[in-house]
Amino acid sequence: TDVGMVIDHILENTPANFVRAAADMNNDGDVDVTDVGLIIDLILSDEGAAGAKMRISNTETDALDPQ
Repeated sequence: TDVGMVIDHILENTPANFVRAAADMNNDGDVDVTDVGLIIDLILSDEGAAGAKMRISNTETDALDPQ
């Protein structure tokens, strides 16, 4: 779902609950295909969701979709 939301954003169909700060995985100020790759790498890594929570610990959410 998170990957799909980022792809939708890249294709200019941004979901209402999209969190740009969480999607910018490399913190370069852009949300692009590089971020999609990094999200996929995180999902497939041993860290999984725990890594995602650590990465955006300065926000209110632990996922791209705050729901």
